[in-house]
Amino acid sequence: MWILSCILILVVPEPGLSLPTPADDIPVPHLRLLRTFDYGFTILWDPIDTTNVKDPIIGIKVITWKTPCVIKTYYRLSNNGSSLVVESAHEDYNSTTVPDILPEYVTIVMPDELSATVHNIERAQWYHVRALAFTTTAEGKPSNSYEFQLGSDDEKEKEKSCERVISETPCEHNGLINLQSPDSC
Repeated sequence: MWILSCILILVVPEPGLSLPTPADDIPVPHLRLLRTFDYGFTILWDPIDTTNVKDPIIGIKVITWKTPCVIKTYYRLSNNGSSLVVESAHEDYNSTTVPDILPEYVTIVMPDELSATVHNIERAQWYHVRALAFTTTAEGKPSNSYEFQLGSDDEKEKEKSCERVISETPCEHNGLINLQSPDSC
């Protein structure tokens, strides 16, 4: 006769031990205003509920990334042969995507504050900024985003800034670096 052993595992939570809060349970800040000044910006958001008793909100993290130019080069074939084509555009981030590069700036403020200021950013660079609330055990989902450049919010200026990057980028051909326009590569 086989005797089957049964093991009963009883899980009892330890008092004072907090379990991770799911990101869905952490309120998402809603960015409502971005003010720029000579060498920085201030971002403002609506108040969030910080009274989560299970795992209280301990701060708001404002994350700022440089918006990179994506440069694509390819050869275009025609009856006359081939020609090198260089195109560029800023990386496009929307409400569901978060940059997969390291942020340029991270600013942390208390959970009851409604703004954060970031200093010493570059004037000619485009930035992508978001905020998120966090607890001791988890981070919430990122907020809506703003993309901006100091002194400009014009999308055409954003395209021109990538064109300037192309014109200032040396290209390599057969191991030699050409400091002239990539069109001449």
